[in-house]
Amino acid sequence: MRYDFDSAMDRIAELWRIYRHLRHQSANGSWDWWIVNEVNELEKEMAAAREYEKATARNSDQFNTQTNLNSPILPQFLGGGQAL
Repeated sequence: MRYDFDSAMDRIAELWRIYRHLRHQSANGSWDWWIVNEVNELEKEMAAAREYEKATARNSDQFNTQTNLNSPILPQFLGGGQAL
């Protein structure tokens, strides 16, 4: 299952809208800590998902490279000189 980056980015944007709406209040740790913590957690999840996708893409590329090396470079010809 792929990570839903769009939903995560939407949630981060929503949290920052809430933060901007409340920023006229003093940021004394009574209300701002949960917004900052949630944004940090989402960013960690997104970074981990990116790393996972990079790792799986590299494995996929390696597999495709190996199968491409085994495929013929020149087209196969039928008897009588007819190309496929």
